[in-house]
Amino acid sequence: MLAVFLVGCGDSEDAATPGGGSSSSGGGSGAGGGETSEPAILPFDPSTAGTIAGHVRANGLQPPREVIKMTGDAFCHGAGEDGTYLDDRVLVGEGNGLANAFVWIETGLERWEYPEPQGEKVMDQVGCLYTPRIFGMRTGQQLTVKTSDETMHNVHIKPDNNKPSNWGMPANANPRTTKFKRAEVMIEVKCDVHAWMKGWIGVLDHPCFAVTAADGSYTLRDVPPGNYTVGVWHEALGEKRFEIEVTARQAAAAVDVTLEL
Repeated sequence: MLAVFLVGCGDSEDAATPGGGSSSSGGGSGAGGGETSEPAILPFDPSTAGTIAGHVRANGLQPPREVIKMTGDAFCHGAGEDGTYLDDRVLVGEGNGLANAFVWIETGLERWEYPEPQGEKVMDQVGCLYTPRIFGMRTGQQLTVKTSDETMHNVHIKPDNNKPSNWGMPANANPRTTKFKRAEVMIEVKCDVHAWMKGWIGVLDHPCFAVTAADGSYTLRDVPPGNYTVGVWHEALGEKRFEIEVTARQAAAAVDVTLEL
């Protein structure tokens, strides 16, 4: 079930939305009439942006964490405690907060243009695990994959709508890089050498996304005024959606989402 709680906003709310009727449609252009124009693309204005924040929670108790044995690789065996590690797909914290859920604005930002992303995203291989395991990045932004492990890894990036990659990365291998041209939530990353190694990448053409912290909290910043569909994805517990309106300079539209264990 999806639990949605909206917190009252400040006095500075503005009901205007990016798809509002105040935009000129060119209806007064020329005598042959009837000609319409596409909605204008609007540059992102941080002075009017609001925020969506809340928690993703698990409905139920933390399930027993599966013990994954790394004994097939001497290096990985030494990296894990007693040659094992506890599967971290489902991590439930205080107040049933659910870590590692990906939250993003799915629809509503089509008319807004954000500045190009700066910097790169880095995924490392540490202790025979991907670090970070789940993260988001922008279309056109560089992904750099490196390894800090003294063993052979394989990085197999498996998108549906972008170019795949499949790299062998032995110890001391040089970093490998790639970019994604199209938005896609989510892209699987796996190691064909070590079956327990998995990661996920959310790629979007805007910056309004987040991965929940250990307590399940998330914050989506730089959200223009408007009406949005927000998606919540979890590797083991599936997906949910909710609708929300964000007003100008809104301090926080608080939304809590519950996923079933």
